[in-house]
Amino acid sequence: MFANPGILRECCAAVIANMMSFGLGVINGWTSATHRYFVQDQSPIGPLSHSYFSWLSSIPFLSALLGLFVWGNLSERLGRKPTGFILGLPFTIMYILLCVSHNQTVVLVARFIGGFANVGCIMCVTLYVKEIASAEMRVRLTNIMAVSIVLGSLYVISVSSIVTYEVLHQLLLVWCIVYLILFSFLPETPVYHIKNDDYEKARQSLEWLRQTKDETLISREIEALKETFINKTGIKFLDVFRNKYYFKTMLISVFLQITINNVTGFSVFLTYSSEIFEQLLQDENVAWYNIIFTALQIIGGLITFVVADKFGRRTYIVSSNIILSALLLTLALCQYLEIQVFKMFTVLVMFVFILIFFAISFPIMYIYFNEIISSESSNHIFTIMMLGKNLGWFVSTKMYYTIKEHIGLEGVFFLFSLGSLLLALITLTFPESKNKTLKKLNEELVR
Repeated sequence: MFANPGILRECCAAVIANMMSFGLGVINGWTSATHRYFVQDQSPIGPLSHSYFSWLSSIPFLSALLGLFVWGNLSERLGRKPTGFILGLPFTIMYILLCVSHNQTVVLVARFIGGFANVGCIMCVTLYVKEIASAEMRVRLTNIMAVSIVLGSLYVISVSSIVTYEVLHQLLLVWCIVYLILFSFLPETPVYHIKNDDYEKARQSLEWLRQTKDETLISREIEALKETFINKTGIKFLDVFRNKYYFKTMLISVFLQITINNVTGFSVFLTYSSEIFEQLLQDENVAWYNIIFTALQIIGGLITFVVADKFGRRTYIVSSNIILSALLLTLALCQYLEIQVFKMFTVLVMFVFILIFFAISFPIMYIYFNEIISSESSNHIFTIMMLGKNLGWFVSTKMYYTIKEHIGLEGVFFLFSLGSLLLALITLTFPESKNKTLKKLNEELVR
C-alpha cells in the first residue's frame, strides 16, 4: 500500500485528523470505563444517584446538539483545517476541568463542554478525510474513523482499569495537546479550495498530500475531485430541501444515522455495557468482559478493510441488520427464560453482535454516506444527520433506566430486535452506491 510515498502521507493526515474520532470514542466509552471508580466506597466525586449517572452518560449528546449550529458553518467560513484545530479545544477544556476538580457539578459541565465537539468529530473529520483522499484510497481512509472511535473506547476502558481517576484524565489531556500540535502541520483540503475557485492553493494542497509536483497527475486529481460535486457553487441550507437529490440523500442518511446508532441498541450497549454485563452474569467483576467487548470492535473495524468491497453497500447493511435482529431476539429469549446455563451464552451473543456491528453495519454506513452525498451538500446534510443521531442517543441513554424498569432487560432486547429488522426492510428500498458515480445516483433517485 505504501510503495507510493504520497499514499503514506494521505494515511498520516487521515490518522491525525481521526484523533478527534478517537476522542469521540473516549466520550462514548467513558461512562462504562469510569463505572468502577464511582461504585467504590471512596468515589472520586462522591456517591452518585441513578438520576445523576444517567445525566452524566447522556449530557454530551445533549450539548452536541448545540454544536450542530457551529461546526458546519465554521467549516464553510474558515475552512476544514482551522475548524479541525478549533475542534480540539472543547476536549482540551473538558480534560483540564476533570483534572482540577472532583465536584459533581463541574464534572457535568466538563462533559457538557466536551460533548459540544461530538458532532464536529463526525462532520469535520469525515469531510476532511473525504476531501484529501485519492479515489483509490477513499474507502480505506473512510474506515479509519470507525476504527479510531473504537480505539478511543478501548483505550479509556483498558487504561481506566489500571490507573487512577486522576491519571486517566491527565493522559487524555496530553492526547489533546498532541493532536493540536500535529493537526497544525496539515494542509487545507484541495476540495475546499476548488469550491472557492482557488486552484493554485488546491494544487499546493495536492502537491503536499500526493508528495509530487507532477503537473499531469495534479491536474488529473483536480478533475477527479470535481466529480464529487453535483453543483460546484456553494449551496444554502434550504437548498437541501429544494433539490430532489439533496433532499432524498438527506432522508436516507438521517434515517440510517439514527437507526443504526440507536434503534439497534448500540448507543445503550456502549454507554451501559458494564451494567448490562453485570446483569447478564450476575457478577460485578466485568472489567475484562468490557475490554473484550471493546477489543472486538477493533477486530470488526479491521475486518472491514478486507470485506468492504466484496459486496454492495446496501446488501451489507440489510443482511447485517437482519443478523443483528436475530441475535437481539436470542438475547431477549435467554434473559426471559433466566436459565443459569445461558449466562455465558448471552455474553457470547453480545460479543458476536458487536463484532458484526463494527465489521459491517457501522463502517459500511459511512462508506455509503461518502458515496451518495455530494461534496457541496455534505456540511448541511451532516448537520441534519448529527441532529438526529445525537438527539436519538440522548433520548435512548436517558430513557434506558425508565424503559428497563417497565419491561425488563429482555423487553429492551426485544425492542431493539424489532427495530433492527424494520431498519433492514426499509433499507431494501434505498439505491445501491457501489461503483456508481454521483451522476448515475442522481439519475436513479430523481427519476
